[in-house]
Amino acid sequence: HIDPLRPQLIVVEGYMDFLSLHQAGLQNLVASCGTAFTANQARLLARFAEEVILLFDSDNAGEKATLRSVDLLYDAGLEVKVAVLPEGFDPDSYLNNYGELKLRELINQAVGYVKFKASFLNARFGNLSLREQEGILMDYAQTAARISQGVRRELFLKQVSEQLDVTESIVRKALL
Repeated sequence: HIDPLRPQLIVVEGYMDFLSLHQAGLQNLVASCGTAFTANQARLLARFAEEVILLFDSDNAGEKATLRSVDLLYDAGLEVKVAVLPEGFDPDSYLNNYGELKLRELINQAVGYVKFKASFLNARFGNLSLREQEGILMDYAQTAARISQGVRRELFLKQVSEQLDVTESIVRKALL
């Protein structure tokens, strides 16, 4: 279900994912076809939607594609969410195994980028070394710097602070 007041696009990696999801009745689909997003492509998506849900394969390549795409999508003014497939699935195989309704549920449960990226931490943030913590905060700060709208950037930083359980002032220092 696409909310006409808040249009969104679902981005998948391959044309088979695109075709099978379209045949199952999902709309507002775009396939990146294995190429990394460019700034022009991200701006083009922003002409048609306010929010992008990345539905990439659950393998290492899909995770890397997700992480590479985010900065350009935020830079284009889009809200970014990630629908997380169980390990070993791509959208087409998930659809074939679990059906359209389960896939729609998974898409509706898409998480914000901050939460998605934090899920990769092997240990609780506070248990990481200071160097590791600093690197993670710097990565988030680079993404935040690409969010041109001031209020959205502040909300993004607040989410980082809450997700990592650190003060907002520490998160803000990473922006400097």
